[in-house]
Order: sequence, then structure tokens, then C-alpha cells
Amino acid sequence: MGMKDLAVRRSDVFWFDPRILKEKEGFNVRMKTPELEAHIRRLADSIKEKGVKVPLEFVMIDGQPYVTAGHCRLAATMLAISEGAMIVAVPCVPEEKGTSEEDRTLNLIISNEGKPLTILEMAVAFKRLIDFGRSVVQIAKESGYSRNHVDNCLMLLAASKELRDMVIANKVTATGAIKLIHELGEKEALAQIKGAVKTAEEQGKKGPVSRKHTEAGGGGGVSGLAEKRVNWKEWGPKLHHALEAIVTCPVTGKGSENLQQYIADGNELVQQMEDEGYTGKV
Repeated sequence: MGMKDLAVRRSDVFWFDPRILKEKEGFNVRMKTPELEAHIRRLADSIKEKGVKVPLEFVMIDGQPYVTAGHCRLAATMLAISEGAMIVAVPCVPEEKGTSEEDRTLNLIISNEGKPLTILEMAVAFKRLIDFGRSVVQIAKESGYSRNHVDNCLMLLAASKELRDMVIANKVTATGAIKLIHELGEKEALAQIKGAVKTAEEQGKKGPVSRKHTEAGGGGGVSGLAEKRVNWKEWGPKLHHALEAIVTCPVTGKGSENLQQYIADGNELVQQMEDEGYTGKV
């Protein structure tokens, strides 16, 4: 029995000159941030040394190849070429037959490769699926995130441009902004964030500001400025429980009837921990 007989599915790899690869305007939900630019910078440096190792996905439209997955890899490749790298072709695989625009959008969310989407980037994809006729319940089920997470992402996307720009500029975390909107309403949340940012800048602090509940008055107000620390007593057991279920269950899913929910919980916990300021250091 040969390799072709053993394979569950085969996919031909095509090698295209990256200069001819096209991107559909508005499809990519990535937002231009310093973090994204740094990610593309790292990819470009890697591509200069090793080339593109993970194939891009594409679809043919009017005789032209359009990228549907791998936008950062393409941007990094073009950056490397602009800096003198001799890259004449990159590996690409065609997307599965019958893939719809809704499928492509969902793939932006659930793709296991590359830089994870930020909450706002995810929100753009969620909103696009809403416009395609998906319900929040359907989106949560298909994406592996909780309904509450989808609702929160959409709420942040619906906030004022000024507030969203502050999240994009990393002046406040997406999770912190969402919590304040829930507690204070958008108008007051924006005022609290602006005040905290102003004070932080006056004190020379860098990075996103975080909420600090005032002890006096018990009022849950915001006095703005100490760096947020992860509450490991809260996060640790939850994350351990979610990841343990994923690790110990076989591929068949035996041993946990709620494996999919554990995966969704794990995804959301990691995202929230990153937004709360966890850097990977103990």
C-alpha cells in the first residue's frame, strides 16, 4: 500500500510568483497595528532564511489567484522581496471545492496558523457572518467561542470610533473596554478610559491602562492606573481544567462528552488572559 492509498485527502501544491497573487479588497480583517507590523517583520526575516514553509490558500477568480488564507505570509514575502530577497515563487494550495464566502470568513476565525486575531478583528469577521444571515448562536457553535464572547466582540465593534481607536492603539485592552461598557455604559466608559490614559501619559507609563476599583465608597469607580495583574486563583484552575480535558481525551472524543465546549472555553480563557496583560512569564 502506497502513500496515495493511505492518504485521507490529497492536495496539489502550486508555486506562484508572489507578485501575481491578489487580495480581495476588504476581505482581510487584520487591522494595522504595531503588533501586526512586528509580526510581519518577524515573518519576513524568517522567509529570507527559510522561504515560505506553510502554503497559502487561494481561489481562482476570473483567471487570477486570490489569497484566502495567508495574508500575513504574503505581506512578509513582499517585504522580504523589497529588501532584496530572491523569492521567485511561494507554495499555494487551492481552497476546498464548494467553499463559500461565509466559509472563508469563518476560516479567518478558526484557522490554526499564524497570529491569532485580536478581539476587534474577530468582531469584524463575526459581523460579516451576521450580515450573511448567521445567528449569534450559530456563529458561536461554528467558531468554537461562547455566545457571550461573540456578543461582547460585536458590542465593542458597535462602540464609537474614538473608543475603538483607543483599543487599536493599545491604550486600553479590549477586555477592559468591554467590562467598562457593561458596567458604565459606552459614554461613561469612554470618559473613564480617556481620564486613565491621560493620567498614565502624565506619569510616563506605557502600554494599556487598566481598571482599578476604588476601595473607598465601594463604588466600582475607576481611578485608573495600576498595571493589571492576572488573578491566577481565578484563571489557573479554569485553564488547567480546560486544557487537561483536551490533552487527556483521545481523538475520538472518548472520556469527555463536552470536549468541544472545553476547547471553546480554553480558547476564550487564553484570549482573556492575554487581554488582561499576561506575558507568558511566571
